Amino acid sequence: NKGGGIAPITDDQHVNLFPVFDGGGDKVFFVSDCFGGSTLVRKSAKERSGGLERVYEDTRGAQIAEPSVAPSGLLVFDVGSAGAPRIKARLWTIGGAAQYPQQIGEGHQGRVSPDGNRLVTIGPDHNIWSMTTDGGERTQLTSKANDLLSEVMKKAPGWDANVLAEVYPPYGNPCWSPDGRFILYTSREGRDNSGEPNEDIWMMTSQGTNPRSSRRTDPRTSARSCRRTARTSTSSPTAGRPGPSAAWRRPPS
Repeated sequence: NKGGGIAPITDDQHVNLFPVFDGGGDKVFFVSDCFGGSTLVRKSAKERSGGLERVYEDTRGAQIAEPSVAPSGLLVFDVGSAGAPRIKARLWTIGGAAQYPQQIGEGHQGRVSPDGNRLVTIGPDHNIWSMTTDGGERTQLTSKANDLLSEVMKKAPGWDANVLAEVYPPYGNPCWSPDGRFILYTSREGRDNSGEPNEDIWMMTSQGTNPRSSRRTDPRTSARSCRRTARTSTSSPTAGRPGPSAAWRRPPS
């Protein structure tokens, strides 16, 4: 928009999370409790209020998270049991060629490639995996998750590994470069100035080769910094303006 700035696209008092644009930038998909449960919804990116369409609602009380949209209109998203570690979530698809919701495998934070043929995700072993959008041709891209998590567990004896992985994920937030040749992600393979593990932003090829740290980050702010959608849509926790967790829009910088 001329003049830039952040503009709210929801004005209700509901919790609206994980916003992401469709391929054309005209629609926004996000997860909302506006229909009573965790529901994947769609609305115009240009209108502030109303126009919400249900895309998927899990009637079993499960939690939906992290939608990603392919150019074909295919949606990939996580479905996990309420209160369960995210690592136990399942990947589902709907839209495009998937006329009905389909579970394609275990994983969370699934991200569709620019050509819509593959996705990357965090697998149940906490490593990054690649697969086709129907869940086939699985390829493991990282292999150090167990070592990275073991280092954390030494400082927190007695804690469940999956619980620790929620707070100190070995790998996280994988996303594709626009040309599909590289994958950006966060990893605790790096070290801070004191020698302690630090969650930095890393990059590797789409085949999982040549991993390297792209820049050092503040561990408190790196968790979602490599999501491409964070530059174009976000969720605000600001109460009352326009809601406790509303979807907003801002132009890419």
